[in-house]
Amino acid sequence: SEGKHTLIKVEFKSAGEKRGLLQAISDQLNTVVRSASLKADVLGVADELITNAVFNAPYMDVENENPGASRSQSATKMDAGKNGVVFVGCDETRLVVGCHDPYGSLNILNLFDRVKSCYSEGVAENINLGSQGGAGIGSYLVYNASIGYYAAVSGGYMTLVCVTVPIKMSGRKRALMSKNLHYFNI
Repeated sequence: SEGKHTLIKVEFKSAGEKRGLLQAISDQLNTVVRSASLKADVLGVADELITNAVFNAPYMDVENENPGASRSQSATKMDAGKNGVVFVGCDETRLVVGCHDPYGSLNILNLFDRVKSCYSEGVAENINLGSQGGAGIGSYLVYNASIGYYAAVSGGYMTLVCVTVPIKMSGRKRALMSKNLHYFNI
């Protein structure tokens, strides 16, 4: 049944493709989502997942201490022969947004610490103001927009991050729902 639930599934390899990917996702969302705030949340999640796959995954070490490539480098791309995949699917009650990268460099526990720190210390205290990497709060924003966050990593081989979002409720109700967090080291 995966095929009937898939709205879009696209391979990519460079930062220059992101704008077109987000437009294609937006076009597909228009067929199933009426809420502007939900569409904005889903596009924000997709943007962050694509950004992580292109700007972070190829450059990260095991401790995720390298901030990744500068977001101002629009020519940034994955290594030759490597592609990411972004996808969106839905059923009657929820939407799934996910991204796969071919690096397996995500340190899940560091990511969870970062999200927790944004909750406990505040987002402003966690923003990276340096010139390298992004603001450092993207995973928090992705988690916050979802009700289910799923991360799977096979070290040095692949990372898969997906989130689920309910599609038949207001943004206020979505924000009040309990969240689930799942991770797998494969």
